[in-house]
Amino acid sequence: MDLDEAAGKIGVKAGRLREWETGDKRPTIIQARKMSQVYRRPLSAFYLPERPTAMGFSVPHDFRRLPKDQPSDLSPELIAELRRIEYLRDAAIEITEEPPEEPKRFVGTIRLGESAEIVAHRAMEFMGMPMSARRHWRTPYDALNGWKDAIEWQGVLVMHLNRVDVDEVRGIVIAEPIFPLIAVNGKDSPNGRIFTLIHEFIHLMLGATGMSNMRLTRRPRTHEQRVEQFCNRIAGEVLVPRQALLSHEDVRSASGTTDWSDETISDLANYFKVSREVVVRRLVILGRATDDFYRQKRLQYARERAAAGKSTGGPMPMSRRIIRAIGQPFARIVLDAYHREAISSSDLAEMLGARLKHLRAVEDLLGGRNVLTGGDR
Repeated sequence: MDLDEAAGKIGVKAGRLREWETGDKRPTIIQARKMSQVYRRPLSAFYLPERPTAMGFSVPHDFRRLPKDQPSDLSPELIAELRRIEYLRDAAIEITEEPPEEPKRFVGTIRLGESAEIVAHRAMEFMGMPMSARRHWRTPYDALNGWKDAIEWQGVLVMHLNRVDVDEVRGIVIAEPIFPLIAVNGKDSPNGRIFTLIHEFIHLMLGATGMSNMRLTRRPRTHEQRVEQFCNRIAGEVLVPRQALLSHEDVRSASGTTDWSDETISDLANYFKVSREVVVRRLVILGRATDDFYRQKRLQYARERAAAGKSTGGPMPMSRRIIRAIGQPFARIVLDAYHREAISSSDLAEMLGARLKHLRAVEDLLGGRNVLTGGDR
């Protein structure tokens, strides 16, 4: 953070913060505690002889940049989230009673440029998610939770990013063979998070750690753009398989000049449990719609989202919020370590990101009472 931003969050003038930094004046203990919250550092860090560094922290490869983009600093919120998910993954490795010895068999198994249909079929086999398994989903949240369950079942840690704008990043993947991790942006729509989940799973199959924004590029000019286009193409094939779409009754007799109505597109989106934009993009790729039609619809959907605003869906219980942020597998790892007395209560609170008063509710949610079905998690 720059001086003005940091001072504003701490609640003092920039000149006063500068005086603290130079040593001309000292903050009160209350002000120091506020600084520790803003900087996300323990209070003891201010008593060290030198500024602490994040040992072992490294920024993942950035797949978001366009050729004209200049390197720029990541937002403080994104840096904090990157540190958080790296810390939680490291903690999972350290506190698991029997860490997995065998690397995940899907990490790094494909190469850029392979057939989209073949790779998508392999991805669906890894996740155990054929079209028939998706028929019972009724809402976008059912679909989101179904995909999360399928990916988590493969030993992937799935987490949510907090306080990060969707425009900055939609997903992050740590493509390591032990405890691979996918983080999706919690501010995104359910359908947006679904696409990010699958996109990042393809990154895992490529063995490519990094940050993504799923930008569409018609003529990729950089390696990063080619990777993103490849992952987008396969994610679309996973979510809307070629044969399933072409054999659908609304598509069988269609051509590239078909005048697709909003009602038909919505019906297809509901059938495949994806966004309308994904359906239209798939129609373009399969020669059943034009690029101009896609651009027109993309602008239409953007206007509709802006007009509708953001739906909060009501307050989320803290216990559900905790599990949403760290994922069910990691929550179970932490609770198991706590009950084995491998970690302390303060360690537990830090890893859960919440006070211990919420522990019982978190355990109830993970205790097989089937309350995690439906809703946003």
